[in-house]
Amino acid sequence: MVDSTQDVAVMDQLAICVRYVVQGKVYERLLEMTVIDDSSGQALYERITSELAKYGIQASNIVACSFDGASNMKGCYNGLQAHFKKANENMIYTHCMAHVLNLVVADSTVKFLQAENVFGLVEESAVFLSTSYKRMAVWEKETKKQHTAHDKLYRLQKIGTTRWWSKHKALSSIIDESVLRSGEIATDKLTNVITVFKEISDGNFDCKSRYMARNLASQWAKFENLFISFVLLDMFLVICFEIFAN
Repeated sequence: MVDSTQDVAVMDQLAICVRYVVQGKVYERLLEMTVIDDSSGQALYERITSELAKYGIQASNIVACSFDGASNMKGCYNGLQAHFKKANENMIYTHCMAHVLNLVVADSTVKFLQAENVFGLVEESAVFLSTSYKRMAVWEKETKKQHTAHDKLYRLQKIGTTRWWSKHKALSSIIDESVLRSGEIATDKLTNVITVFKEISDGNFDCKSRYMARNLASQWAKFENLFISFVLLDMFLVICFEIFAN
């Protein structure tokens, strides 16, 4: 199994994980996290086979591989799987199920207008607060009143561009998930968010900030947005439960 991601220095790091069988027992080992400067199928194949050779693993002995759906990985002519199949034509390629799940959930949250409105509202709320130290000062003051211990330090989360769980994380920073788990109404986070927007709209801020704060508070008070938020959170929680259960 192979995948890559960018580190804090915006360098591509390649992770290589091998699952193998010894005397009927299955083992799994992370072999390498290495920086790559060429992500073509040929370059990846050469890098991976070079790393595998250090452990005495030949490409011809590999029975299956799993990557994401990018063309340089799954491409049947010049992709990574194509180069592996040249060494072993019986090798089985599987589109990584974690990536498939990510595509399915990501699509399910952008294909209808109500969800698009909610996540647009989530992102707008986080950006509105984080782009002004003065507005963040109001947030910190109200959060310390509403929460205790490390919860005093929590912030609204922005939505990432590639992973579905970033939407879950961002939405749950505004809407309490405990209401879904316990059946009891828990509105600490939402109350805090609306209180902050109300204080900004009534405070010593410029007219644009006051207008945006009033609009955001009004949007979060709408039944439609709250209903869709709870439906989405419920969906995310079910998915998380199934992932960890399996």
